Amino acid sequence: MLTMRDDPIVYTEGIEGVARVAPYVANNWLSLLKQDSVVTVNIPSSNNTEIHLEEFENNETGGYLANSLTSWGPSWELGVKPNLVAPGENILSTYLTSDGSYRVMTGTSMSAPLVASAFALLKGARGSLDPLRLRRIMTTTSKPIAWHDGTKVHPDILAPVPQQGSGIIQTWNAVYSTAELSIDNISWNDTDHFVGNRTFSILNTGSEDAIFELSHRKAVTMYTLQDSFGGVLRAASFPNPIVEDWADIQFSSR
Repeated sequence: MLTMRDDPIVYTEGIEGVARVAPYVANNWLSLLKQDSVVTVNIPSSNNTEIHLEEFENNETGGYLANSLTSWGPSWELGVKPNLVAPGENILSTYLTSDGSYRVMTGTSMSAPLVASAFALLKGARGSLDPLRLRRIMTTTSKPIAWHDGTKVHPDILAPVPQQGSGIIQTWNAVYSTAELSIDNISWNDTDHFVGNRTFSILNTGSEDAIFELSHRKAVTMYTLQDSFGGVLRAASFPNPIVEDWADIQFSSR
């Protein structure tokens, strides 16, 4: 059985096991089978094999893009949600011992433990139990990711904030950063209740003076809340309507 995604384990008479191969290998085998060729796979004993790791160069989709299955924001109060994103696709994790103890799976059940462990490391490094402070540090040190429209990557524009929040989690940056912001996001509310001015501060926790340069990059704007049954708003699924316009932000210091 060839499994190229997070397929359920299926037990059928005559199938003694399930294995995963790289997509290009599976496609090659399927092509040969369609030509009535015989594909024979020899699996040597684990006693005389070596571990082989193959690294693929993939700067477009290799963990740098938000999956279309990710949860969308904003919150019902139009706050920024999600706060950040974390790897959750094709993750090797523990599984039922009766089914081999390990399995490659996809979903928030994979990304949530990673975020929890990252916060545990951050708590240990910072010595703080303040959840709001830890969240501010984690979100303001994350890395914004590029927009993928479902077909191709647009490296010059960021993915929508309701899709990625502040970006993909960067635990090392969170632990060693010497800059702490007083906020973890900026929300402007809706058109009728627009708030055009926001203030925040930056605390330098390092032993040396630091110079901060403030700027902003454009990100895709989307309508993510749509009418559902009975006129109730809900977070729509990808893809959502895109607004071909960008915000203009100016920074000033006191």
